Amino acid sequence: MVREQLLRHQEVVTEQILTRGFEPLHLGEYALPTTSSGFFRCWGGTERRDELRYEITSHQCQVDDQIYLARGAGSGTVSFTHALIRSDELNPWAFFSLYQSRFQATQFPPFGLPEYVAPFACTTEFVAREASTLKVVFCARGYRKLKGLYDAILKVASLDHDDHGVQSTLTLLGVSYENAKRIARRYLESVTRTNP
Repeated sequence: MVREQLLRHQEVVTEQILTRGFEPLHLGEYALPTTSSGFFRCWGGTERRDELRYEITSHQCQVDDQIYLARGAGSGTVSFTHALIRSDELNPWAFFSLYQSRFQATQFPPFGLPEYVAPFACTTEFVAREASTLKVVFCARGYRKLKGLYDAILKVASLDHDDHGVQSTLTLLGVSYENAKRIARRYLESVTRTNP
């Protein structure tokens, strides 16, 4: 019964997201997905410290509603974060090292004891568009006791410059695999370079 209720809940959330779509948020020369939907809470800011020699402007949104299943298992969360990383001081090698290390530091969901979920399985692709090249990583893991439900993460990084770029992460907890792919596809379509 819990499984059926969660599957129905994720269908409603998915359809709301896909029906409303995403609105563009402009960070530098990129348009990234955001929303003004009432069931999302969004915030952002800029981190700049002289000793770091780089600046990060971030934007985050998260659904306020999360379903507690058990210690180490949660469901129902949709969140995303964007970061524009730039530096006028780092040489291209140092910037690439910083950029790559931030991208690889994947923040997997805090819930996920092995008795409840399988390990994440990931695929990586490079997507060439008319004005941009993106590195795209999609990861998913199935729920062991609630068949048909998954957690999914989509990570995107622009690869267009050696002194700045955007990175974006979409996190979905407790969705069907098909709905995870549908939301991820719409999200990825909303990541564009507006000023090539």
